[in-house]
Amino acid sequence: MQIIAPAATATPGQLVSGCAPRASVSIESNETYTASALTVDRSEAARTLANPQVVSRRVGASLLERFEFEPGASAHDQYSVVVRRASTRLYSRLVRVPSMDDSELTSTPYLDALVALRDIRNPARMMVPGHKGGRAISPRLAAAFGPAAEGVLGLDIPLHVRGIDVGPPDPPPIVSARKLAARAWGARTTHFVVGGGSQANHIVCLGLSILVARPGRRLRVAVQRNVHQSVIYGLILADADVVWLNPEIDAEFGIQHCVAPEALDAVLARLGHDQLDAVMVVSPTYYGAVSDVAKLADVIRARRAPDETLLVVDEAWGAHFPFNKRFPVTAVRCGADIVISSTHKILGSLTQSAMLHITPHVSDRLDQTVEQAIEKARNLVKTTSPSSLLMASLDAARAYASGEGGELLGRAAASADRVRKAARDDQLPGMKVVDDSVVTRNASVAAFDPLRVTLDVRGTGLTGREIQEALWRPAKGGVEIEFCTDELVVLLFGIGDGAADSADRVVDALKGLSVPARSGAPGTKLPEAATRALFGRISAPKTKKTLREGFLGSTQARMLKASDGYICAEIVAPYPPGIPVVMPGELLTPEIVEYLLHISQKKNKTEFSDCRDPHLREIQVLVGGGTIEPDESDAPGVERKPPPGGH
Repeated sequence: MQIIAPAATATPGQLVSGCAPRASVSIESNETYTASALTVDRSEAARTLANPQVVSRRVGASLLERFEFEPGASAHDQYSVVVRRASTRLYSRLVRVPSMDDSELTSTPYLDALVALRDIRNPARMMVPGHKGGRAISPRLAAAFGPAAEGVLGLDIPLHVRGIDVGPPDPPPIVSARKLAARAWGARTTHFVVGGGSQANHIVCLGLSILVARPGRRLRVAVQRNVHQSVIYGLILADADVVWLNPEIDAEFGIQHCVAPEALDAVLARLGHDQLDAVMVVSPTYYGAVSDVAKLADVIRARRAPDETLLVVDEAWGAHFPFNKRFPVTAVRCGADIVISSTHKILGSLTQSAMLHITPHVSDRLDQTVEQAIEKARNLVKTTSPSSLLMASLDAARAYASGEGGELLGRAAASADRVRKAARDDQLPGMKVVDDSVVTRNASVAAFDPLRVTLDVRGTGLTGREIQEALWRPAKGGVEIEFCTDELVVLLFGIGDGAADSADRVVDALKGLSVPARSGAPGTKLPEAATRALFGRISAPKTKKTLREGFLGSTQARMLKASDGYICAEIVAPYPPGIPVVMPGELLTPEIVEYLLHISQKKNKTEFSDCRDPHLREIQVLVGGGTIEPDESDAPGVERKPPPGGH
């Protein structure tokens, strides 16, 4: 093994910030791996402060603890000792960094096997599905698909077909495809998920519950409050005990960002040695803010015993991070133990397809246990008829992103840059861009996703929803946006925007908004500041029941305006983005009810898709509980006086 020393000497600041210069380690197979200068301080339990993009901190620390160093040995000398005396272990543990010229990473074993079945083997299909390779489908569906209909549906096959997901060959193509995905992201193991990132979140929550299962012991997790609602459903399934982590709120834009490392540290300090099985955060957020996952990992490993508390990152919106230098570093390489990637969102796999990564940061001692728990949980929620088309699209999306798709992602970022520039240059009157400036004023934000264009539209005289309506209205053309609030409009760029530039079309559409409407008064709607003020009045949640008890308990419908003092029995999450305002089992306070009444007004066009009443005129509450006692007026259809202090 040849050691190529770091090109520069790391300063203490570089080591602390996780930005030490890297060294290349050439292995006999001619595959190239990367490592970084390591440092050790015995007074801090030999913690590694390595570049988060390469070697696991935990792996680095465990290697360093096996060796004795001369007093005062430099970080470079320690690094050399580790590599020289532990080459086999280091080879097996280093995280692979994909490169553009890696032909294997651009191969598609699963997709190729499907094509071979259709075009070469072409067997008589005496099995499901009934359309028999597209030979008999609805004429309307065939017309919608166009000339490619039979070719596409010829790839639609069930499970347990030899040469596809069972051998021969050994390993089967589906296993090879998963291994390539793990290499591309830097994971130890990757699962293909055909129920989207939502199903992956359910699997993780159930897997954590299985991992810690003992008589009389429930899963306990610290969870970022503004996670996607699918995480909440997963916690309900797992019957988890939850400690909420409050995200930082941007003072200028009023939006929820990430969890600051200092905030996590304070929560862990308060918990002391109490049970905590995992920390679950979301990065990037729906608005594009990226957490400092490396520092969050450092906080956990400084406060908790090894393997005591896992770090789970819902990176649904950041599946593209590994494939272009413009993007932030993926959580897989920043110290997270389990990471969810919604591959369809940016990278172009088919809608509903996602990946679940178990990373090398899970220790060797725990690795198989975690893998078994995740597999067991997957069996609980998986379909026995997974779409081969979805899985083939995951295989193909990874291959594409590992090759020319990386360049397309860069072009998409450049396209997004042009929209941001138009806003900065006042080509879009009244609009300001939410960009990297959020990093400097928010401790919880380490970076901003270049593919997310978030526009502050308060200066236009229009709400974000009115702008969404105006952009959609044309009979032909127009612009469909990702989502909006009163104050913000969010545009999402993806790999397809690198192939067909949409920037000019978007800028022209935004310029073309009605000037009279823009310059006129906002009408009868509440000022945007009022929405923010109402949200700011909501205090810490008052939890009366567990999530599971609140969701599965006996319920009744209440008019929203008369619901304060009751216990919520459904996830109340305006969609998009699907971030819960109030959880099952939490008390509906006057402040929460007032806020919900405002955002559910008809003119705001907010949907609450997971509520029984998607317009939230009524809300589901537990029978009895909260500050009320059940009586005969709890009967369905009977209007009840609000509790003391209500509306």
